[in-house]
Amino acid sequence: MQSDRPPPRPDPESQEREQLSGFVSIMLALFFGGGFLLFLIIISFNIFLYVIAAGALIALFVGVHYMIWGRWKPPEEG
Repeated sequence: MQSDRPPPRPDPESQEREQLSGFVSIMLALFFGGGFLLFLIIISFNIFLYVIAAGALIALFVGVHYMIWGRWKPPEEG
């Protein structure tokens, strides 16, 4: 049986709490992840910095390659 009543509207406070909890989670991950990366850079005498730079260059290459070729599709024949 279906009810004739409309579904209840979400509580604005609960929506705000969900958004805040997501923001806090992301900020904590960035803070601790950045601290961990800094620790790795310090203990490896900057060698890990080159690993991060190489990864960024590879990601840039992949992104540019996708923008140039990834969206293009040849016309289908037949």
